[in-house]
Amino acid sequence: MENELRLTGSSNGNEMTFTGARDGNGNPVPINVELIPENKLVLSKDNAKTYFKIIKQRIKDTGSGMFEFLETLKFFDKINELIKGNSQATNPEERDGDKEFKKMVLDEVSKYGKEGYVTPRGAKFQTMEAGHRYYFDKCNDPILDAYMEQLSVLEAKIKERQEFLKKVPQAGMELHLGEGELITVYPPYKTSVTTYKITLPK
Repeated sequence: MENELRLTGSSNGNEMTFTGARDGNGNPVPINVELIPENKLVLSKDNAKTYFKIIKQRIKDTGSGMFEFLETLKFFDKINELIKGNSQATNPEERDGDKEFKKMVLDEVSKYGKEGYVTPRGAKFQTMEAGHRYYFDKCNDPILDAYMEQLSVLEAKIKERQEFLKKVPQAGMELHLGEGELITVYPPYKTSVTTYKITLPK
């Protein structure tokens, strides 16, 4: 395919040298990545940085491949989300992920004890405890209960005041605080950063 992103390189047995990258003057610069004996890429953090550097340079050089690269990453992000779940989702199945598959992984990893399992590509699998949470509703502590009630009331007041300030004119609004004190309040300012999003088809 004419627009396909291509990476070229040669192997000496334990590393791959790519020649797609270029320096500031446009001259080819070899970049090495670590390989296992079968000439497969070691899935290390350093190799991830190097691999992205190569991809980025090739996209700059060829002017193509960017969308194909990003849509593929998005696709695998979605697969990972289907497995591990999405804490922001309201649907329990989407929030919790694939429990059956996660149990399969845990059962398999558990066979290797605390040391875990290291794949031929270098990735290490271990079991771990995650998502620790403390629940205080059964502590029967009236002092904490009183604080929590005060906090709930205060949060409601803050939200109400913030909504009021959003409606204040840009020029400001004068408010009397009592005893002749006069202040001018202003609406909040907003900031944003332009970014991109990728939406996969259903």
